[in-house]
Amino acid sequence: MKSCSSKLKEEAAILEVENIFDAVLMKITYDSDFTWVPFENASELREHIHMTVNGIKSRFINSLLDAELLFLVTGALQEHCLSNGWSDEYIKLADRFDKMHAYLSKSWEKLK
Repeated sequence: MKSCSSKLKEEAAILEVENIFDAVLMKITYDSDFTWVPFENASELREHIHMTVNGIKSRFINSLLDAELLFLVTGALQEHCLSNGWSDEYIKLADRFDKMHAYLSKSWEKLK
């Protein structure tokens, strides 16, 4: 059983992931270039992100893995940032995500 402190840290990490993806969503506009992005358009990518975040909030480990795939090198978000001029911000967001991903992965590993 998790301590109250552990639960609060987990909640904070989940909120941080949500904040990271909120910042990403601000960059995914309907006039974005999707030439190299493995999604057809902004609506499709935005919907995928919303589903992923909702899954993380419900503590679905597969959603955390989906989020990791989005942030991988040559993943959808890196391809989008390179095509749409927000590489510097992407690097900062990816770094923040990596830290939260590591924490949540370790925390949720105990649930298996």
